[in-house]
Amino acid sequence: MNNSDIHTIFNTTLRNIALFISVSLSILGYSRYYRDKKNNIYNISFIFINIIFLLVSFYLTFILYNFITNNNEISKVSADFLNITYIMFGLIITILTFSLFTLYRETC
Repeated sequence: MNNSDIHTIFNTTLRNIALFISVSLSILGYSRYYRDKKNNIYNISFIFINIIFLLVSFYLTFILYNFITNNNEISKVSADFLNITYIMFGLIITILTFSLFTLYRETC
């Protein structure tokens, strides 16, 4: 696998991770509409869907992390790639924490 293929796989996976995070945030924003309408079934359902999308993005980040650490051909740029995956892990965990807090607040 040459350097161009590695960059293509990394950028494609990173784009998909960002896509799932964006969709999860938009679903969380859409649940806010039903929060104002006092429709708890839709509100809580959309919060659950938000959490599912965040877990998918976390899994994709984990796959990317394993690809970087297990690929022997990535040498010089692996530190940069790993730093980006660490940032993505932190971002997803932060959003997931706020989503779980929102779910707790809406169910109590």
